[in-house]
Amino acid sequence: MVCSGYITWVFANIGLPLDTIEATIGHGTTKQWNVSSSISEHMVLPGDLAFLAIPGSVKVNHVGIVVGRDADGKILVAHSASGANGVIVTTAESTGFLYYRRPAILIEH
Repeated sequence: MVCSGYITWVFANIGLPLDTIEATIGHGTTKQWNVSSSISEHMVLPGDLAFLAIPGSVKVNHVGIVVGRDADGKILVAHSASGANGVIVTTAESTGFLYYRRPAILIEH
């Protein structure tokens, strides 16, 4: 599973109506970036997205979903890793995630 597909899968499996996915979470890292809002590291909550790079600045980007913080306060991110590992949870720092964004579906209006 590609990383952005994993993100879409997570939101679909928590009950996000399939007909709203494109507008509220998107398919692909660029769309997921575009339907989310930038947040600072100290504002990060579970469900927010973590990106390696700004879309278009690198050939291949990567996205994960924040699942919490470890005992040291480091941000933990679940993401679909390449190879046989499937979905893994790592610290954002160890994977290189630099950008945090809140998906449109999690923004209160």
